[in-house]
Amino acid sequence: MYKVITVISALILISCESTGSDDTLSFGKKENVFYNIERGDTLNYSYFSFATGDTIQVTNPKTDTNWDLAFGLIQKENPGPGPQFFDYWGIYTNGGVSGNANGGGICLDTLYGDLNTITAEIKDAIVTDSLDTDGDPYPAVGTKSGSWYSYNPDSHQNTPDVKHTFIIRTADGRYAKVQILEMYYLDEASQQIDLNQPNYLSFRYTFQEDPNSDDLSSN
Repeated sequence: MYKVITVISALILISCESTGSDDTLSFGKKENVFYNIERGDTLNYSYFSFATGDTIQVTNPKTDTNWDLAFGLIQKENPGPGPQFFDYWGIYTNGGVSGNANGGGICLDTLYGDLNTITAEIKDAIVTDSLDTDGDPYPAVGTKSGSWYSYNPDSHQNTPDVKHTFIIRTADGRYAKVQILEMYYLDEASQQIDLNQPNYLSFRYTFQEDPNSDDLSSN
């Protein structure tokens, strides 16, 4: 069982994009925290809808337009010594090679709390999922527009970069801002992570609920 709470609010590697200054869309409505979405594997993903605020069942991700984000595994062959494959978190949007909807995204080098507006420049910079030169998934957020976490080879621990924020264009063309909070199972009551359960992700987001209004204030 997944759980969402709502609060009132005023994602080692390459850098994310920087923001512009042409303000056209305000954020600040209601901020939601989603706990412990489970990462899928290379074939079976976990799907999330901003409209429902929850995970959903998807029969055919290529044609279904009811999902906005998919969480899975990217496996890349290691050309050098060591393990045969490297595993990476993959976060997909419902557009490009991943889906048939209007989804896309971009990773911005901006603190979540500082991103109160979305600009025409940001909208124009949003990209869709594609394939890399090896034919492997190349997600719009987290790979194509900059990474959102680092890996410590000594502790073997993944850590999200809190300075990065995702702007997601949803399947129906609305927008959300997303910040990854933890990459391990996060106990809601104690706010402590369990390092023995690495395949979970918790995030907070603000969603443009009304497609006909750019007003995302809390009123």
